[in-house]
Amino acid sequence: MAIRRHMTIEDTWAAVYAVGLLATTLVGVWAAYDRGAAWLRFATMAGSLGAAAAILLLARWLGEDATGWAAVGCGAICGALGIFFLAFHDWSAAGPAKLSALAQAGLWVQAHRPTAALAGITDGNMVGGALALLLPLGAGGLAWAWGRAPVAARAVLLLALALGVVALVLTLSRGAWFGLAAGCLAATWLAWGPGGKIGRGAAAVAVCLLMLAPALALAAFVYFPGNDGWLGSLGPLGVAAAGRAQLQRDMLPLARDYLFTGGGLASTGMLYSSYVLLTHVFYLPHAHNLYLQIVLEQGLPGLVALLGLLALAVGAALRAQPSPLRWAALAALVTLAVRGCVDADLYTTPTAAALCLPIGLALALPARAKAAGRPRRARTLGLAPAAGLAAIALVIWLQPSAQAAWQADLGAVAQSRAELGVYSWPAWPIQDAVRRSTAIDLNPAVGHYLAALADDPANFTANRRLGQIALSLGRYTAARTYLEAAYRVAPDDRATRQLLGESYAVAGDIAQAAGLWRTIDVSQGQLDARQFWYESIGDTLRAQRVRQAAAASG
Repeated sequence: MAIRRHMTIEDTWAAVYAVGLLATTLVGVWAAYDRGAAWLRFATMAGSLGAAAAILLLARWLGEDATGWAAVGCGAICGALGIFFLAFHDWSAAGPAKLSALAQAGLWVQAHRPTAALAGITDGNMVGGALALLLPLGAGGLAWAWGRAPVAARAVLLLALALGVVALVLTLSRGAWFGLAAGCLAATWLAWGPGGKIGRGAAAVAVCLLMLAPALALAAFVYFPGNDGWLGSLGPLGVAAAGRAQLQRDMLPLARDYLFTGGGLASTGMLYSSYVLLTHVFYLPHAHNLYLQIVLEQGLPGLVALLGLLALAVGAALRAQPSPLRWAALAALVTLAVRGCVDADLYTTPTAAALCLPIGLALALPARAKAAGRPRRARTLGLAPAAGLAAIALVIWLQPSAQAAWQADLGAVAQSRAELGVYSWPAWPIQDAVRRSTAIDLNPAVGHYLAALADDPANFTANRRLGQIALSLGRYTAARTYLEAAYRVAPDDRATRQLLGESYAVAGDIAQAAGLWRTIDVSQGQLDARQFWYESIGDTLRAQRVRQAAAASG
């Protein structure tokens, strides 16, 4: 086989998108309120991109052997990760089991292993997501090495994969199972089913539909909340799906606040608590959706860069020469895309180091002779996501509210960096106390919000954020004006309903406050916290009004 020691068109476009993804990751570091945690996340993402680039460059220099040994390495990692999970996971601390029989198996393993000093640090979803991504790559590596590696090496790799499978089953990560099943189905269909007999264009459409279907289905549930009751009637899986849909429904306004820059790497947990749930303490680390999570932390440009890489990788896998490595790469890519609809731990945890491995391996595959001779098609594949990004950017920029949205984004970043960079519980009893203190300066954030309202008086983010700040500072009339403006734009927003209800309550309009609070979930003690705030500043009248409205809301 001839070795191509030059960059292809796909390689060039992959480099463009990889640089774009890395650049938005740096923007995420800038936006983060905790730079230390953000730099750790950046290092993980940079390491993942670097590993993918190394696979691609070595394959261009050494040929298929580099790709094959990279897949073998993924299989070895599966074994190591499986051993780590079986040795250190604490099944007894997991609470009620999703699947009692498998949970009992995990407890049996725990009872018969040596005492683990690190018990409880491994999360089933985190490990399951990484294993689901790496197992097909390792299986492809085993098939590739079967006639090349010594018998002992093949036996060790087979054992590593078996350990990975056992660990994946015991993670109880249904999202990982579902994603891997979809990936294996796609690879099998293209290798031995009707997909092997149809053109690459039709095969590409079928694979894309398989990857997009879960995302489209979840989006339908997110945007049409009337289906939650129907989902809940389907049993535990339906209840879990309804919960994910509601979580992502609540996260969307937060993504809107930070659409261009993201809210910062490793920042979502406190952003969600502070500006959506209004609980002031950490509650959930991510949105349980890879694509939404990237927008939350790196903005829309980061998502487009990742989708561009995925599109190039899928195209490269479909154009590659038939081989076990091709099917393995395709299975891993579909697994990544499908599981990303229901979880984001492959981005928010240390297992993010594996995120770009299937992309690098797919791009490194040798193309068929005919495909290699058609640069125009490859150029079109690389150009499509870039053209999409340019079109989206142009449409956004031409909107009258574009400058307002940009100013509001900058204001949200300035606010969260100022407030959350100082706030910690219980050193500060509640975030309102931080806003009233001299420890922070909110003037830059307020300036950006006012600039946004000057361009677009209906800007949702600026009105809601200014209303929240005004409530904390005791400017109750201004708060009500801002929050009513936000409510007119997004009446379903959870935070706006709670904050506007509070502005009614402190003004003595108990009925209106109770009516709004009755429509939101306040089971995390949100209203108790508001009563505590007014008591802590000696405003007993408003504390009593909040208590009355909370009681009336039921």
